[in-house]
Amino acid sequence: MPRVGFHEIAAEVRRKIEIGDLAPGSAVPSESVLAEIYQVSRTTVRRALVQLEDDGLIEAKQGRGRFVTSETGRAPVRTDKKYEQVADTIRRELAQGKPPTGERLEPVDGLAERFGVSTGTVRKALAVLEGEKLISAVQSQGWFAGDLAGESNRTLSVAERLRQAIVSGEIAVGSILPGEPTLAAEYGVARITVSRAFAALESEGLVENLPGRGRRVLSQT
Repeated sequence: MPRVGFHEIAAEVRRKIEIGDLAPGSAVPSESVLAEIYQVSRTTVRRALVQLEDDGLIEAKQGRGRFVTSETGRAPVRTDKKYEQVADTIRRELAQGKPPTGERLEPVDGLAERFGVSTGTVRKALAVLEGEKLISAVQSQGWFAGDLAGESNRTLSVAERLRQAIVSGEIAVGSILPGEPTLAAEYGVARITVSRAFAALESEGLVENLPGRGRRVLSQT
């Protein structure tokens, strides 16, 4: 099957609703089923379903799934302003480190309650933020702050730079490495990235953590 995106999936489900293959009130196939049919991630499927929710063609019922709306002739529900406001608020909170990179966001239901909007509106806001690489979806676990794939690469990069400096003698044995805030500013990354890089170097026996003092470079012998 050719590679498809969420626009194509939304269009196909919309066509099935229009021709009656999915009748008013009937259940829409689950995210996992659609992901298997179209050979895409559940995130891609979720974005397609959120689009159909915002078009007023389907609705989510907590604990039951998504269903074709009974009033198929009604005008699409306009939620642009709402989802943009939700996305903007979460965006500002992320910029303030709330939550920190790598930490889990509030559940969709919790965000919907906090902002006084539907879960479909929240999911659309989260899809926007994911497209901006500000958050990442982890299957069966929820949404997390930061671009986790990119964060992993940055951790490896910071660890490698420190490793080379230690091996070459640029950073002397016995010296205390700069703190996480200093290195985060120097490398242009989050503190958690530096913390994870330190953890990698500790596991390799290149540095040790001295409580209250920082990380000390160990002898390579």
